Amino acid sequence: DDGFIHHRNIPTDPSSLPGDEVQSLMQDASGTLWIGTSAGVANVNSYRHKFPLLKFPDNVPAAFYNQVQALCVDRQGDLWCGTRGGGVVRIPKGTNNLIRYLHSPNDPSSISNDFVSAIYEQRNGSLWIGTYGGGLNRFNRQSGKFHRYMNNGKKNTDLQAKYIVCLLETSDGSLWIGSEGDGISRRNAATGVFTQFRNIAGDSTSLSSNFVYSFLEDQKKNLWIGTWGSDLDQFDPKEQQFIHYRHIPGDPTTLGAASVLSMAEDREGKIWIGTPDGLSCFDHTTKRFVTYTEKNGIANPSINSIAVDKHDSIWVATNHGVSQFDTQTKLFRNYTVSDGLQGIEFQQGVSATDSFGRIYFAGSGGINIFDPDSVKANPFIPPVHITRFNVMEQPFSLANVPDKGIILQYDQNFISFEFAALSYSAPERNNYSYILDGVDADWSRAGTRRFASYPNLRPGTYTFRVRGSNNDGVWNLEGARLTITIIPPFWMTWWFRSIIILVFLSLGPIVYFRRVKQLKKEKIRQEEFSRELINSQEDERKRIASELHDSIGQNLLYIKNSAVLGKNKNDLKRFSDISETASSSIEEVRRITYDLFPYQLDRMGLTKAIESVVRKTGESSGIDCRCEVQNIDGLFNTEKESSIFRIIQECLNNIVKHSGASSAAVSINKITDDLIIEIGDNGKGFEIHQMHVVSKGFGLKNIQNRVSLLNGKISYTGSQEFKTLVTITLPLKNEKKD
Repeated sequence: DDGFIHHRNIPTDPSSLPGDEVQSLMQDASGTLWIGTSAGVANVNSYRHKFPLLKFPDNVPAAFYNQVQALCVDRQGDLWCGTRGGGVVRIPKGTNNLIRYLHSPNDPSSISNDFVSAIYEQRNGSLWIGTYGGGLNRFNRQSGKFHRYMNNGKKNTDLQAKYIVCLLETSDGSLWIGSEGDGISRRNAATGVFTQFRNIAGDSTSLSSNFVYSFLEDQKKNLWIGTWGSDLDQFDPKEQQFIHYRHIPGDPTTLGAASVLSMAEDREGKIWIGTPDGLSCFDHTTKRFVTYTEKNGIANPSINSIAVDKHDSIWVATNHGVSQFDTQTKLFRNYTVSDGLQGIEFQQGVSATDSFGRIYFAGSGGINIFDPDSVKANPFIPPVHITRFNVMEQPFSLANVPDKGIILQYDQNFISFEFAALSYSAPERNNYSYILDGVDADWSRAGTRRFASYPNLRPGTYTFRVRGSNNDGVWNLEGARLTITIIPPFWMTWWFRSIIILVFLSLGPIVYFRRVKQLKKEKIRQEEFSRELINSQEDERKRIASELHDSIGQNLLYIKNSAVLGKNKNDLKRFSDISETASSSIEEVRRITYDLFPYQLDRMGLTKAIESVVRKTGESSGIDCRCEVQNIDGLFNTEKESSIFRIIQECLNNIVKHSGASSAAVSINKITDDLIIEIGDNGKGFEIHQMHVVSKGFGLKNIQNRVSLLNGKISYTGSQEFKTLVTITLPLKNEKKD
């Protein structure tokens, strides 16, 4: 009709004009109308309020909206609403009048229960109303009365279900009744007899659960049953059995969740199933499911109701608004309260579609009724701008940025960006994606987040690119960009590295020839040591042979001759001499054997063997030898124990031969992960700087080589108490006794 629609400031309505005094009007490129008033600025955009809200008379309490549990649009266009405790409400087509039908305890022709949970109109015009606790009712339009079908326990052919959740008429005229706890009842159209289907424990062909929440008959006349907690069933009418499609965790080709809340079929025959964990699609050809979740762009995974429009778009009411799925592009478009929705959450299974293709979704804030063709996407491609650039968490001016971009020093390597898409229809729903070339391998989806940060960037050139969309997902793919160059420090520049390479190439031959020279010297020293070792071994053999010949050999000859003479003369004194000579020979053999291998190691252990050699050195040399040794048995294997013993023995021999000392001391202690051996004497000592000369002797070289084989360290120092102090450090880590 011709006329004016007045918009005024309403103090209690935050969506009304800020003030009644309008001072200016301006429409921007996106089609948004900006209104300047004396009390502030407001804008109006035709793309915001896409979903009309059904309004009831003022005398209807607000609680009514939260009570809607079922919807049905009959062939006359009347809207029927089932409520929680408020009976049935009928809204005649084209009016806002409410006609209520309530339960009357004294009237058997009234509705059986005021909690109405399901409403369905058959093809013959029969209107069925399911209640939660009062069974099933059929409404007589002429009389305005209800006929009740209740579980009275008289006959098995009566309706057994008490808590009705969903209703469906199949192509053969049967009425299927889904209940909570009592499985399924099927009413035969001709006889009016009810047949019961329940879950039977141990029978895999029975109904999977007695909690039935939704029905669907597809184009091939297959009946699908959605249950709570036990997956999706398909009814085989020939065998009167059920085929189960179960949810298998970890298998994306199975049903998205174990519970089915709603179902619908598109024109291609694909079955769309709403679950608490996403929207599943069943393909008859592959017998597999594909499930769409928040990762795919849906507003919320809890799919409470599903409707399919004439273009095969899938509309779903969730716990966070309404989503539209384009089956061709596989993209979701999400709508919220700013688009006119009654609220964020919608009731489970409460939806309807009328003969005009309009879709009805109900929630706690009312009923949205919309024509899918009238829900137009905002076509405006928003400009995208980088609104702020931070360097080391400090603002960096973007004014007059040169074509080559921003130049930063190497220590300015923590940067961040803020950006915005200039679409004001519903700016809180603008989305963004960004990439930093040189760092990111792919675009990052930021959602509605308007910032990005990059710490610890290496020197180099980077380009930051950002894209943005409007409230309906129309993207500006060109977006905005900013180039940043971080200058490297001088030691990372090409010229500095070139100099280093040249220096290396110059020094390389010098280092090489010096190393070759060192290796030659080392080889000569090794050969010299080997010769000395061989000579030492020969000298040792000569010494042992001489001692065996001169001492033990002579003693044995003496024993032999004396034994012959003593036998002939029966001379007891001569036999006494033989005994003493034999004892002396035994001691001589023991000494020679001890020099070859210290048998005390096997008999007494390393600790006692060291104490013994120190004591004997003192007794044989007249030097006052002290010994303080912690128990070190078992710290080393047999070979290493022998080397340690020889080192201490050689040091003591050097003291006896060369020091001229009157006292000496041996100390062995375990400190943390090291064994510390200290051997000192108060002899004449020697100059430390002459050690390289002294070390040419075979004895000291032998000590140094043994220490090296033990991965140890040796040092020579002096003090007031000890003119010479030899300190040997041996590592204890990873040592195991054989």
